[in-house]
Amino acid sequence: MPSTRHALVTVFGALFIIGATAYGTGQLIVPSPPPTAVSIPPAFAASPKTGKPLSSMVWLIIVDGLRYDFGSDPERMPHHARRFHASTHAEIWASPVSMTSSAVLTYGTGQRGDIDQIVNNETGTKTAYHHLLQSIRDAGLISAVTGDHSWFQLYEGAMHHAHPDPEGVALEVDYNDEIFAAAHGFLELDPRPNFVVAHFVTPDHQAHAYGITDDRYRVHMRDFDAALETLLEAIPDDATVFVTSDHGATDNGTHGTDSPIQRRSPIFAYGQGVVGGERALADPRVLDQTVLPSTFAALLGIPAPAASRGHLLADWLDTTPEHRAQLACQDLARLRVYAEAETSAAAVAELKIDGACAAGDSATQVLAAESAARDLDALISRSGVKGSPWGVMVPAGTLLLCMLLGLWTARTLWGHGMRQLWPIGLAFAALLSATLALLLHLERLPGNWHVRLYITIMGLGFALLLVGLWRYRKTAALLDRRPEWLALVMPGLLVLTYTRTAQPVSYIVFAILLVATLVSGVPRVEGSPVAAKGRWRLLAKPWEAAIAVVLVAALWRVGFKGQDYLYGTLETQPTALFVVALVSIAAYAIFAWYTAPTGTSSSLTIVLGLVAGLSLWARRAAPPWVCVTLWPLLFILGAILALKRRRHHAELAFIGSYTFVSRDAELPLLLATLAVAHIIGRVLARYDALTASELGRPLARPSAVLWVITLLLSWSFTQRVAVQLGLDFTYLDWGAAAFRDPEAPIWRIGLGIAAKHIVARGLLIYAILAALPAPVRPMVGLGHLLAQLFRLATLCFMLYFARDSFWTALRVMGDLPHAFVGVFVGAVAFAFTCRPRGPATVASPGASPS
Repeated sequence: MPSTRHALVTVFGALFIIGATAYGTGQLIVPSPPPTAVSIPPAFAASPKTGKPLSSMVWLIIVDGLRYDFGSDPERMPHHARRFHASTHAEIWASPVSMTSSAVLTYGTGQRGDIDQIVNNETGTKTAYHHLLQSIRDAGLISAVTGDHSWFQLYEGAMHHAHPDPEGVALEVDYNDEIFAAAHGFLELDPRPNFVVAHFVTPDHQAHAYGITDDRYRVHMRDFDAALETLLEAIPDDATVFVTSDHGATDNGTHGTDSPIQRRSPIFAYGQGVVGGERALADPRVLDQTVLPSTFAALLGIPAPAASRGHLLADWLDTTPEHRAQLACQDLARLRVYAEAETSAAAVAELKIDGACAAGDSATQVLAAESAARDLDALISRSGVKGSPWGVMVPAGTLLLCMLLGLWTARTLWGHGMRQLWPIGLAFAALLSATLALLLHLERLPGNWHVRLYITIMGLGFALLLVGLWRYRKTAALLDRRPEWLALVMPGLLVLTYTRTAQPVSYIVFAILLVATLVSGVPRVEGSPVAAKGRWRLLAKPWEAAIAVVLVAALWRVGFKGQDYLYGTLETQPTALFVVALVSIAAYAIFAWYTAPTGTSSSLTIVLGLVAGLSLWARRAAPPWVCVTLWPLLFILGAILALKRRRHHAELAFIGSYTFVSRDAELPLLLATLAVAHIIGRVLARYDALTASELGRPLARPSAVLWVITLLLSWSFTQRVAVQLGLDFTYLDWGAAAFRDPEAPIWRIGLGIAAKHIVARGLLIYAILAALPAPVRPMVGLGHLLAQLFRLATLCFMLYFARDSFWTALRVMGDLPHAFVGVFVGAVAFAFTCRPRGPATVASPGASPS
């Protein structure tokens, strides 16, 4: 058995990996602040003909989710398509993270929405960058915005007139009339606004609700097209109009990734200051959304956003060639200042762009300025962790650290060295590569092929699992002979599964393994320990099996849905929810009392059960200082009782501490997962008692160890979704440990979130590990820790390589904090299994069965 020193090294090694990985992934996720050295550029030069800006009124009309093929097709949008082809027009692409908030960020600041914008799309944080609406206000001009909420979140307080979308509207609800009315109202303002944004979200919502190929979407877009034409006809002739979209969409309305169909949109412009009529351009270039802010600023004669990554559309401006060249070179000078601040003057000098505006005629200077601007944009992309080739060192470093810690610990416990384990590492790397390839390409398949392929892969996987259970003797023998390799399958495939897929897969795998465990324990070569004369009977007691099956079935929503885990309208009834939570605590306390071993103090069990129930009341009624005091004290009490091996009492103390930082809705779900874990522990202990004398501790066999680790991993994933009350990070309890204090520090809330998930995960693992025989616990503890380490590395790779997909990155970011929790709890649990308990022999996972 490993020594205490080895256990401590493992814990501190895990903590180091958590810290290093958190810092590295933070460089990918946390938005970089704007460089302080960038000052607001001068205003664009006025027209040499009039001495005034090219336009006094610019309209930006955004048809949310409008695909290029749809908007340019006269059959589907006749008015829009006619104006598109008659005006200066082009194809424009959204940023790789093809979401609305990313596009709105780009329209206002010229910054592309990256992985950090995924967080902003969910939280609505105000931008720190200098933006177009601020330039408009600083210049004494007037802006008006109606439509999508992202404008009012990113540029809060910057617009003079605002009419956001209505709150809490279902996807299928059409509220175009309200936004069109607001846009028409802007035409009647006096003084009239100089910059108007009308962002129509309903087309995107209709695409999500019905799909772009559905007749309901087509009818909606025809009606929208007619209403849009009415608005365009009402806009005065001396205004400038840009009509575009924020992103494209697949046939089923999905967007968020970097596939072309989700990024392509139409754009056309006409009116004052834009070339039109017979000189209208059919621009052959594929435009980037970053070109728009500087173009708007040039039309209005105001400073461009200081940190814009794009370069204005000089060819679209209706002015003299010399003025176009002047504006293009002025915008290049601005971009150069920004690039030097983001990178370095030396790096910019290496591009050799000094002569871009020094030679040739005006047209040549415009082309040279555009080329130099592209070089500067590429340089900025390469400068950060996200765009640098060295960014891959974040997940690669995590994987290397995890492998080193796993190798050291495995060698300590089993005596295996590099020669035996390096092939397993290579095999894991191959499986990880296959997982990443599927992750990157599956969601980019056209139509619903990604769903079909997903169902096919999952179906084959579950079929293999059922076949393995049906032929359990051969499966157990194979696992015992080559456990290192087969661990890549069970639990390896759970470790490698993408978060959204891991939710149903974990639930289904656990349900299958649970039924098998309740019936016969752990599959073994010799057959079931309770089978007699070819007839099967339950290894679990009937009441244990009934409770476990009912609770797992009741949690089916947690296994398949992204949110809404309680039935009916319970979550909207605080009193009823409080009663349900209180009854759950009472029922669990009775369960703990009934299942406690002989000699456990019943009076202390009752007291701690009452304390847990009172914690539920105190959390909502006691003064904040009382809650802040009792919450950690109960946690400390639980730790002391655990060290004294007072398992059931420690658990109730931890539940009391947890209750202080919980939400009522999550308590019944948490306690259900813990009750099922306890039943599994009781069944495994009974299995060991029935077979130990006959077979010499079969739970120490590799097949049994891998079986228990898979149970732990699959059920802990289901538990984490239940406790969070949703799959994504937005469902985290952002009020944990606030205790109704509006001035609660952010560190306390963060500590409360971490503590509740650590307690929940720890109690689940504790319930199963503590029931195992002492010699087996380090094996299961180590295997579980290794699985959590490799899960963390896998998520880091997923985040890095899929960072241009909104949905993938969102789900992975929501899973990462739980991977940190898993590693920490796994390391502590392994350390506890290494506590001296008298002489014991731990078999190698590669040993032959007894």
